[in-house]
Amino acid sequence: MEGAAWTEPAAPLRLVARELSPPTVSSPAWLTRQVDRVVAASSLVPMTPLLDIRAFPWTCALRGRVAEIAHEASAGRSVEPRAHPLTAALLGVIPGLVSARFVPIEPGVHAMARPKAGRMVLTCHLGLVIPREGDLRLRVGKRTVRWAEGETLMFDETQADAWWNDGDRAGLVLALRVRRPLRQPGRWLADRLLRAN
Repeated sequence: MEGAAWTEPAAPLRLVARELSPPTVSSPAWLTRQVDRVVAASSLVPMTPLLDIRAFPWTCALRGRVAEIAHEASAGRSVEPRAHPLTAALLGVIPGLVSARFVPIEPGVHAMARPKAGRMVLTCHLGLVIPREGDLRLRVGKRTVRWAEGETLMFDETQADAWWNDGDRAGLVLALRVRRPLRQPGRWLADRLLRAN
């Protein structure tokens, strides 16, 4: 059944700006390894650093409305239904949405990714404003990928190492964190750990 789209019903809209990364970075390494083993055995999508967006059909709706989403981004970094009605409506149908926020990528930045623990959560970036003369890149695993305006990147955040903006203008992405599609027993474990945060 690999390659099939995940069709779990969407949870009620709950958008938060805080980061959730269970188990936490301070969790013992042995616990994180055990959880990751269960997640890997239960995953409905490949355990690769970069994932095929075709396994996540909801990304198509985001790509189709990129100009409107970018326009709403001026109302603040956290996605709030009152300030960002279209964006919130589009995000409200995403299965397993954990968090959503607008992330500026300042010019001249070269930043290392914060350590993440656990592979229960995936990250999706939608390029909203990507300067043509700039070079906005993200290193995921052994690959370096470039953000493109109106395109989505889906990746395992534990594999993201660093990002760059070598241009002289800021870029902007919509960063989403979603639960990795899992079968049992991984889904049960992820539900308990994500709820604990």
